[in-house]
Amino acid sequence: MDPHATAGRIVHYYGGLPAPTAAIVNHETEGDGKADLTVFTPSGPQVRTMVPYSEHPKDYHWSWMPYQKAKAAAAGGNQSESAEPRPSER
Repeated sequence: MDPHATAGRIVHYYGGLPAPTAAIVNHETEGDGKADLTVFTPSGPQVRTMVPYSEHPKDYHWSWMPYQKAKAAAAGGNQSESAEPRPSER
C-alpha cells in the first residue's frame, strides 16, 4: 500500500510491544514514507521522528491499520470518510 500519509491520519506503530500502538501522523510524509508520529504508549503520548513505513508489521515502523488496507483494496479505493455533507452527484 502507498506509504504516503497526510497529517492527522491514524496509523499503527510497532514499537517492540506485543500489539500495535495507535499513532497520529504529525506531518505529511515524503515519498519515502518516513513519518513523524505522536504515539500513544501506555505511559502517555510520545513523539517519534522519521519513523519508516513497513507494509507488514515490523518493530519501530508504522503501517496502515488492517481496515485501511482492506478499504484500499476494495473497489473505489481508500476514500475519505468525512462527517461533512457531500455535494450531490448531479
